[in-house]
Amino acid sequence: MHRKDSTPSTFVIHSDIRIQYAGLFLLKEMVEGQSIFSAHPDDDECVLEPILNWLHQSFYVRLNRHNEFVITKRGLEHVQSFLARYSAFMEEYDVFSGVDLKAKDFAIRYYNTFQDEPEWHGFLQEERWEDLRIAIAEYQGFDATEITFMRFVHDSRFGRYNNMWNYECLLGAIWDEIQGVCNNSVRLKTLACQHSEQSSETLLQDILDRGRKLMQELSD
Repeated sequence: MHRKDSTPSTFVIHSDIRIQYAGLFLLKEMVEGQSIFSAHPDDDECVLEPILNWLHQSFYVRLNRHNEFVITKRGLEHVQSFLARYSAFMEEYDVFSGVDLKAKDFAIRYYNTFQDEPEWHGFLQEERWEDLRIAIAEYQGFDATEITFMRFVHDSRFGRYNNMWNYECLLGAIWDEIQGVCNNSVRLKTLACQHSEQSSETLLQDILDRGRKLMQELSD
């Protein structure tokens, strides 16, 4: 019999959170891509106005004498903290995208045996593989929304469409998709109900240790 609190909370990503993450993305573009944003944008950059205004009001950017936004010390510290988490995610989390909980095996072990990406993704769809990235993130105390956002950024699915800034890719439909990924993923509480013979924390720590060991082996 399940406990009353066995159902994980539902993720709802409100407009203010969308603005904040979109702002982080623009700061990342300013730091890594050396992007320049004007206080008087034209064409496709008009979609950035509410995000740039929020960054300005939050003192993450300021206007220079050319009426261009430049990143402040506060903004730099904010985005550097995000980029450190982003880097850690890139290095560690993909190993948990396909885990066989019964065999304690990882799909990524077999990645190099496939000829192309469609074949690999077909392999990942096999029933034995569970995507535990959200559950691992929750176990480690990370924000599942941020982790999923990072995945979309890494896959070049955020911000632009056909190399043009796009509202739906910044503040619109993309967030409904991110929200859906979070809510449809295996969660920490779900594992607690499915594997009553072992606490979810013990199970995930074991998976975490095994995944890290495998990635070390594959990188040697």
